[in-house]
Amino acid sequence: MRLKGLAPYVAVFIVLAVSNACVAQTMPGSAAFIQRADVVIAAQGESGQPLPVSDPRVQALIVVASDHAVYGDVPLTGQDVPRVAEVALRSASLLRTYMLDTSPAPGSPDPQEQPLTNMRRYQDVIFPLMTLSVYSGAHSLSAMELALASMPESQRPGAMPGLRQVRQGMAQMLAGVLRLPPDSVLTPAHRAALLAAASETAPVVASSLTLKQREDVFRMAFRATRVNPSDERDMFEKIEHAFESKECVGLCAYPD
Repeated sequence: MRLKGLAPYVAVFIVLAVSNACVAQTMPGSAAFIQRADVVIAAQGESGQPLPVSDPRVQALIVVASDHAVYGDVPLTGQDVPRVAEVALRSASLLRTYMLDTSPAPGSPDPQEQPLTNMRRYQDVIFPLMTLSVYSGAHSLSAMELALASMPESQRPGAMPGLRQVRQGMAQMLAGVLRLPPDSVLTPAHRAALLAAASETAPVVASSLTLKQREDVFRMAFRATRVNPSDERDMFEKIEHAFESKECVGLCAYPD
């Protein structure tokens, strides 16, 4: 999986401006994630390079970098959009630092192999953050739908550029997951977690995209279902079925 396919994980999230919005208290672990992420980001800024995965500050971050730890089981509201963005943008900053690291690694002198090398040596922090990013994207879309529904109609056009960019980013994010070859650099546990996140969030993401975007993802999911191992077929089929739908309601109904 090349860096280009992973780039959407880095840049997908755009803060949607919501009129008169305040931060709702429905994300129990967001404060811990944000605080620990800020510690790692600050340390990396001082050193100019990624912290080792073994660093206690990174390990403390990984512990809280999961959907359940950050978001819990309470449904989000439109007022949660800014808070979801805070989580997502920190994930993006960390992913960018680790995936774009240019420091040489033992046994990999070829610069063209650097992205693959980074994913291999940093995967214990990269892929938990990627998995969280998939969930963050779905939560963001759900909260956006509620926020837009509560906006005066005259104000909605101003939110469309942000929605357009999030749609594009989410479609590209799923495309990156669907292109993962079975023999990728991921450990089985990281691959399973990432695929589970993609399949669990597929209905929300599919209903938020335009029909054209949905069709493009469906084609990739259709192929992935047939070329990946049989023990993963259920997850790929769930993605395929979600994007097969032609129903256009909710966020899908908003113009691109």
